Amino acid sequence: MFKRRNTFVVGMFLILSFMASQVRAQTIFPTSIDFGTVAGDVIVIVTVTGNNIGITNVEVTSDDIGDIDAFVIEGWYGNAIVLGDDPVDFSVEFTPPNAGSYSADLEITFGLKTPFGGWEDAGTEIVELIGYGVEEEITIDSLIDFFDTSIANETLQITGRRWAKWFRYFAMKNTLKYTRRLINAGYYRWAGYYLNSILMHADGSRWPRDYVTGSARVQFAQHVRDLISGLQGSG
Repeated sequence: MFKRRNTFVVGMFLILSFMASQVRAQTIFPTSIDFGTVAGDVIVIVTVTGNNIGITNVEVTSDDIGDIDAFVIEGWYGNAIVLGDDPVDFSVEFTPPNAGSYSADLEITFGLKTPFGGWEDAGTEIVELIGYGVEEEITIDSLIDFFDTSIANETLQITGRRWAKWFRYFAMKNTLKYTRRLINAGYYRWAGYYLNSILMHADGSRWPRDYVTGSARVQFAQHVRDLISGLQGSG
């Protein structure tokens, strides 16, 4: 009886020792992500493989990601249970809000289910995230898209009362559309002139009166300045 019990204890010890030695058998690909230099957004798929000897709990906490304004976890809802070495995927999106470098350490925590029904800490892996944001090149099409989107979501609002509001909206919209025709035809100097007329009504100065207001006004005005600057370089 003693020998059998001792053999059972030794056997369990060997099993648990083997499991402990396999604790870090989980794999992550890639272990680091360099998003490079981007002006928009980039999504990279991260594959996590569970422990190949049992059931693994994989947990990713987005609160610990670092530059949360630049790196966002997509397709992930806290944690996931994986059986054996089945892989689970999620994506990390890099959307730099401004120009400059960004970095974060994405923490992935593993838990291994024990023979007794509980969970054993199986360690934490780190995925290093780095990227560099640059100012997006402004084109006449992107400026018009920004204007239309901002008007639609009311972050850009036309000033004045009913008829004045309609007049100012169509004046800016038609000026933007005519400017696009000038740019496409290569008349950059004239396009710059019309863009300046838009800027005068969006720059926040007291005179002439602004045609637009709202939280997107400053950004809209800056986009117009950037486009004028780009056209001067093309002239």
